[in-house]
Amino acid sequence: MKNVNGQGNLTKQSLLIILICYFLVGIPLLFAHQYHTNTDGISYLDIAKSYLDGNLKQAVNSYWSPFYSWLIVPALSLKLQPILAAKFLNLLAGSALIGITYLFLGYFKISKEVKITVLITTAILSVHFALSLITPDLLLTVILLSYFYFIFNESYQEKKSYAIYCGLLGGLAYLTKTYALPFFIVHFALVNILKKIASGKTGQILPNMAIGYLSFLTIVTPWILTVSSKENFLTIGQAYNYNHSVIGPQSRGYYLNSNVIIPPPNSQATSAWYNPPYIQKYLDIKPWSPFESISNFLVQLRIVLLNITSSVYLFEKFSLVSIPLLIYISVKILKKPEVYLKKTPIIGSLITLIIYPLGYLLIVVEARYLWISFMLTLILSALVLDKIREVLLRKIESKKISRLKLLLILLVFI
Repeated sequence: MKNVNGQGNLTKQSLLIILICYFLVGIPLLFAHQYHTNTDGISYLDIAKSYLDGNLKQAVNSYWSPFYSWLIVPALSLKLQPILAAKFLNLLAGSALIGITYLFLGYFKISKEVKITVLITTAILSVHFALSLITPDLLLTVILLSYFYFIFNESYQEKKSYAIYCGLLGGLAYLTKTYALPFFIVHFALVNILKKIASGKTGQILPNMAIGYLSFLTIVTPWILTVSSKENFLTIGQAYNYNHSVIGPQSRGYYLNSNVIIPPPNSQATSAWYNPPYIQKYLDIKPWSPFESISNFLVQLRIVLLNITSSVYLFEKFSLVSIPLLIYISVKILKKPEVYLKKTPIIGSLITLIIYPLGYLLIVVEARYLWISFMLTLILSALVLDKIREVLLRKIESKKISRLKLLLILLVFI
């Protein structure tokens, strides 16, 4: 599959118009939402303030990854209102999401109308993602989609620079959210193996894997050593440990849902939620394992099943046609696996959006955790939308239809 960097019929002017409209809508809404925040967002802002004030000892946190807070610091240094600063950063990340989606669509031989339809939908979603919550999940979506853009490229095997980009982006993803570290390690190996099977050229894959992982380590190692030094034991972060502990059979649940009052861990913190591991120690919440007993295993199984149900519901809430769409594409791949193995952007995107949420099934699933899977679903929908467009054009070939009307019809199917 050829990667058309020129984007075929999709002109740069179309992208520019969509981006201008995005900011024309997003900036007024930004000010309308400048006082709307969430508990996680307050913690990220507190940590950014600690970095700004030079309180590095307090700023280093084994639960909240640092990259999002780092990016907020420059805006805070300009005396911008904190919530406004975070949401402006989100708005910029949303514009980047539109841009990387534009590039990603270049892998598919689809019409201009379909590409514009997907980009308009991405712009609408980006405004919602940017302004609804103060969270690094939108930034993570941009970084991961950029990583997928390079790893799915057909020139990946020949270009060592792409492997470096993959490793660096994987490292930035980890600095944005701890969950990205195990995901990248597994996903990077899986896609390289997939490319090896498709091409049969082992010799070209192994050097790229080594280069990618080395680049990844250069980014993640300093932070792992920093948080491990603070916690006095080797750790990549405490997010999984805390979240898995509080859903255990003996736990009273999340602190935020309880009536317990806990003092902040330091003078810089607005609340105890600044450092959830501190809450875990304060309330003596014990870690647990599903393999300790049969009852524990059944508790974990119930959590997984509930989260699978929640994930399906969230996909359907995102788009009523998302599940049928994924089933349709899966069937097409299974019918001609030898053909689709060579179409890495298609099969790679499908595998990715399925495996990405698996880690969350062990704990809890929220819509923002699935934003990257939603975006991959939207991008894959372009293939089906193009088929729908062809059918519509055949049905109305005796009548003239404007491009605007065709776009509105296609938007109905998303």
